[in-house]
Amino acid sequence: MKSWKKRYWKTANGKPVANQELWQDIDRELDKFDSSKLKFAWLRSTVSDASSDFVDSLLIKAHG
Repeated sequence: MKSWKKRYWKTANGKPVANQELWQDIDRELDKFDSSKLKFAWLRSTVSDASSDFVDSLLIKAHG
């Protein structure tokens, strides 16, 4: 997101970031936390474990 913000929410190819409004919402929420304590990890969508299943269920409840 840092690079997108520097480029006014454009990709390296100069195109608008997909789902820009959602990414901006996430960016505003992240500002509320101590970034030194946050850790992000990329997971394949086919990976299933108790933690990711739990988070998925919370997201579905919140936005379903």
